[in-house]
Amino acid sequence: MKDSVRETFHLSRFRNMTNEEVARELGISVKTVEYRMSSALRILKKNLRDFIQIVVIILSNLLNYE
Repeated sequence: MKDSVRETFHLSRFRNMTNEEVARELGISVKTVEYRMSSALRILKKNLRDFIQIVVIILSNLLNYE
């Protein structure tokens, strides 16, 4: 994930800043914040898809053994 996208995501999600606050903090437009957040969420969704499938398989196997 590009550093700018990562930083935008961090400020928004972990510091609970609004898009307007993030834009002011980074000196960018609100539209740029929205674009970066969309990019971050798209990247996370893509990268977590395989992980979630593995977790579901492991959990189903664990539940079947009990």
